[in-house]
Amino acid sequence: MRRFHCAALAAVAVFGFASVASAADMPVKAPVYTPAFNWTGCYVGIEGGGTLGHSEHALPNGFIFSDFDMRGGLIGGTIGCNYQTGNWV
Repeated sequence: MRRFHCAALAAVAVFGFASVASAADMPVKAPVYTPAFNWTGCYVGIEGGGTLGHSEHALPNGFIFSDFDMRGGLIGGTIGCNYQTGNWV
């Protein structure tokens, strides 16, 4: 009886693993890649900046011939549109 149990267990193991291994050989089509987002759209931006400083130009002998404060600002804008086709923007 013990021999029968061992043979039955071996048969179940062989046929069980054979069916699992054949599933790996089945052709499966790869999923289509769809990006989570795209870059198509328009945008508007604004930027700005400023500076404050002091400058002096001196000769090697210590004579200062130019001494002035620097103040200035900058403001600008950006506007544009992007269009994405496939992997190209």
